[in-house]
Amino acid sequence: MAAKTKQLTLLNEERLLLAIESMDQCTLDKVFSAADTDHNMRIDLREFTYALAKINPDLPLAEAKDSATDFFVLFKVDPATGLEKVHFRRFLQCWALLQMEPLHKVAKDIALALSRPVSEVIWSRQDQAIQEELNDLMRTPDRLRRYVDYKKAETAFRLWDPDANRRILRKEITRGLKVLLDKKQQKRKGTQEVLAALSFLEEEERTGRTRLDITEFRYIVTRFGVVARLHADEIVEGLIQQAVGYEIGHGPSLKEAMEQEVNEQLPMGMRIPGMGSRPSG
Repeated sequence: MAAKTKQLTLLNEERLLLAIESMDQCTLDKVFSAADTDHNMRIDLREFTYALAKINPDLPLAEAKDSATDFFVLFKVDPATGLEKVHFRRFLQCWALLQMEPLHKVAKDIALALSRPVSEVIWSRQDQAIQEELNDLMRTPDRLRRYVDYKKAETAFRLWDPDANRRILRKEITRGLKVLLDKKQQKRKGTQEVLAALSFLEEEERTGRTRLDITEFRYIVTRFGVVARLHADEIVEGLIQQAVGYEIGHGPSLKEAMEQEVNEQLPMGMRIPGMGSRPSG
């Protein structure tokens, strides 16, 4: 995640503006229609999973499903209704930025990839199992919502795991939870639950293992919620926002990276106040 964000700062102003702005409605409609295989003007989780697998030929279907779920979580897409065109445009913009390619070229390449049949992305028994799982999830809107809600913790975990080694630093998570506690409990500092929550986090830092897996992460989030009297979903959402915003020192946010790049292309006398030099590290 941090490495990809740093890549954005290498883009020049013209490419940034091109990637963000240059897509006509006709092109968007064509690419969207290629992904919307049932033509109901929405791209559901199953369709988006297949789309990602087609775009990334080497990506196992299980990972495509995780990536699709992450996008639904990060962009707050209602799983029961699916992606609208505004969401899909954002996906194309993000893909163009990460690929360092103009948006119109990315859209053309994706449209071509989406023309492949689904059978070309179902290779292994595991892929077949994922396909069956997706079909089962699509049976009812409530089942789909519950699945995405449950997966929010895994999305947060992946965002805090930039090395993708399925382990995150305990101290980083406890520090993130302290930041969240401070924001959520501004009016209740010094109360019993806040002190108890801080005590719980300090004990975790002293006695726990250095790194957490997803099971331990879920446990800490659940226990912290009980002690701090916060809903687990609220905690996960806060950790996601911290990871996306890079509030714990992983690097600049996307907005900051874009602003800094634009500003550094301008002559010194024309630079916009508030757009400082790029942070080091």
